[in-house]
Amino acid sequence: MTSIDLAYPRIPSRSSGAEGYESHYLTAVAPGGGRAVWIRYTNDKPAGQPARGRLWCTVFDRAAEAPLARRTTGPGEIAVAGVGEIAETTPKEIAGSAAGEAAGAGRGSWAQIDGATIGPGMASGQLKDIGWELEWHGETPVLGYLPKSWLYDRSWPRSNGAALAPTATFAGQLEVAGERIDLNGWRGMVGHNWGADHADRWIWAHVTSLGERDEKGWLDMVLARARVGRWLTPWLPAGAIEVDGVRKRIGLGGETRGLRVAVERERVVVELPNLAGGGLRLEATTPARSTVNWDYVTPDGSSRDVRNCSIASGTIELGDGPAIEIDGRLVVEVGE
Repeated sequence: MTSIDLAYPRIPSRSSGAEGYESHYLTAVAPGGGRAVWIRYTNDKPAGQPARGRLWCTVFDRAAEAPLARRTTGPGEIAVAGVGEIAETTPKEIAGSAAGEAAGAGRGSWAQIDGATIGPGMASGQLKDIGWELEWHGETPVLGYLPKSWLYDRSWPRSNGAALAPTATFAGQLEVAGERIDLNGWRGMVGHNWGADHADRWIWAHVTSLGERDEKGWLDMVLARARVGRWLTPWLPAGAIEVDGVRKRIGLGGETRGLRVAVERERVVVELPNLAGGGLRLEATTPARSTVNWDYVTPDGSSRDVRNCSIASGTIELGDGPAIEIDGRLVVEVGE
């Protein structure tokens, strides 16, 4: 997996006739749970058109009635129908921005969109009444979701991804409507996904720290259903769990026999009974009041409905050991 750079931006090198999407993103959660931020720097490129950058930020607070969500958009964009106060704003309305459709990466960065930047060890930006200046330190090697490096950047799968920092510690600050939030010591991850199109359906679950079982342990798991002609594949799992200093890959090998997935509006269950070490079971609760609903526009103009709760709670069971309780620190995203 080290033969290719899983961080560098793909959209700027696509031909003018090609279509695609790309996101560099991060999520950071307060050590005690119940509060989190999720930030995305996205490029959408329809065929025959220049790429257009969009910036997203959602702030989650269990004490609030709903998440606070912001994103840039342009004329003709699909309206967001979501939970919480979601404000759409054109690039010209963003403080300190430079108007323009294309969003590219500058020197030393992965993406620059309307004055906001993300790159190795840092992220900054201003989006309406939310601003951030962050530093992050990755604590474990890159996790590629595809099992082999040669599978990346091909016609199929049409979606690629990696956790650039499967677990990271953050420093810096977030300012929300005049309130300054100190992010020093918050934990989370930094990721990158791209391709010709989004998967047709997906589930993403992430948690940093497995509590009393392993404070330094983490889980980063993706399941996707991809279209092959008229058919949808079964759920295809990827990712890893690191516990007691051992990283266990989650992939398409024999350990995924018996995979079971259940998705409800406020509940997600994933069971991998044959994962090495006695299996894995994740059950997550995603309360509607702590969930944001976004639309992810695809290069062909259609969209995916996406639900994200970055302060979900749940349990992780490993083998026959006691369940690991996760309170307000579990990130769960469902796309369909």
